[in-house]
Amino acid sequence: MSGKSYRVFSRSSIDRDKRVRYLLWLRISLAVNAIVVLIWILSRKPNPAPPPADLVWQGALRESARNISQLNKDLKATAAVLKTVQNRLAAEAHTAASHASDLANDSHIETTADDTSPVLAWLAIGIPTVPRHNDTDYLTSTLEYLLSELPSDSTDPLFDKVRVIVMNNSPGQHLVYAKVQNRVTQGPHDPDDTFAQKAALYVEFVDNPGSVEDPTPEDKPEPDDFDNPTNIPGSQVRRQTCDLIELVEMAQPIAHYYLFMEDDFRMCPHTMRLLPYLLAKLNAMPSAQKWLGLRISYGMNGILLRSEDLKSFAAYMRTRIEVLPPDLIWPEWFSGHGPRTMANRRRPMAAYRYNLLEHIGAVSSFKVRADRPAFPKCYEPMSDVWSLSRAERFQDKKCPNSDLSPCTMSADADDWMHVPLAQLEPMHHLPPT
Repeated sequence: MSGKSYRVFSRSSIDRDKRVRYLLWLRISLAVNAIVVLIWILSRKPNPAPPPADLVWQGALRESARNISQLNKDLKATAAVLKTVQNRLAAEAHTAASHASDLANDSHIETTADDTSPVLAWLAIGIPTVPRHNDTDYLTSTLEYLLSELPSDSTDPLFDKVRVIVMNNSPGQHLVYAKVQNRVTQGPHDPDDTFAQKAALYVEFVDNPGSVEDPTPEDKPEPDDFDNPTNIPGSQVRRQTCDLIELVEMAQPIAHYYLFMEDDFRMCPHTMRLLPYLLAKLNAMPSAQKWLGLRISYGMNGILLRSEDLKSFAAYMRTRIEVLPPDLIWPEWFSGHGPRTMANRRRPMAAYRYNLLEHIGAVSSFKVRADRPAFPKCYEPMSDVWSLSRAERFQDKKCPNSDLSPCTMSADADDWMHVPLAQLEPMHHLPPT
């Protein structure tokens, strides 16, 4: 046996060493966890103090004020609609009284008491109006010229087929509007006052309910009217766009067609006889049935649209209030160069050869208005109106023998402008009397 010595490990000594190592690991783990917890406690942000009671109360008041403001706008809109209904009922009562004897003797009339569907007018004409400096009155002349074009004879095909909506964009501040409205709506009409009698039948006076708001921040600076190359609209122009949206959205459901007018334009003689003829031509040929609009004058005036297209244009105007004035939003929309308007590029824009609405106003509703070239008067050519794009002007060189352009809606279309009027369909959406 050698002199080397060996250490003998018993099971008890091995277990003891394991316990020592385990306890050491446990202490280290506890220490590390304690350090982590301490760091987390020190780094954690204290809970924010609850807002003072007065701030909570102020927030609740602001929310209540917003709700009350919206309710007030809704009530104004409802009042405007009720006023329109009231005027319409008064006009219908007046008409019924005037023709009671004819109705009583007309044995072939069929009653439609069970038919509750609304009867749409053939044409709605929208006229926004605002006060001018020194309360200059253009509105009366505008309505006089317009009403002279509308019939008082119940056997006329246009009788009771047109609705004229005059919207007051300055409620409570427009003395001329109040004067004209009172002449039409107050008391029995003078039998010699044909203006008041016709207006009671055709015209509806409404105050702008103000439900279309300008989304522009209040602190945005005003553009320079004489140095504005991108045509950024100022607050007054943006308000004009909002007012126009208000008017067309109110008028859109009541008629098949809509005509834009302004409160300082005269309707040229025989215009209301020409419009059914022009629409009959546009609707006569298959290649023209998707026409987008008809130009009979200039500016945001003298544009005729179908009701469904008017709805699309109003929705588009809402997206461009801060970008362009309304008379520039229009060409962007119809030309198909605006956002989501490309489909309009495939639809023709028609123009009548002659101007049918003449500007009579010398006092602008805007404080600043640059000098401008002369506009055409009644029945002057629409081929060289300086303010219109080429697509909206009458194409006299391409259509020398036509009264509407474009005179060929497609390469293989017939020369539809030469279709004899006798072969055209009856007036679109205008039932015979």
